[in-house]
Amino acid sequence: MVDASTLALNLTFIGTLGIAFLIFVGQLVSFAVLLCLATAVQLLAAAFQALRPSVRRNSAKVLRP
Repeated sequence: MVDASTLALNLTFIGTLGIAFLIFVGQLVSFAVLLCLATAVQLLAAAFQALRPSVRRNSAKVLRP
């Protein structure tokens, strides 16, 4: 028969490992969400830069007498 203190120790250890695993999975999910968010912002910035007229092209006109 299993000793009660050993059983409690094993259940506590398994519970701790379970919580650690859940925290690890949560960190992986949040990192993946952060990468997706950064990519979406980068794509939006590139789209806005492509749609916005450039100031340099308009101000580069040479005035000739």
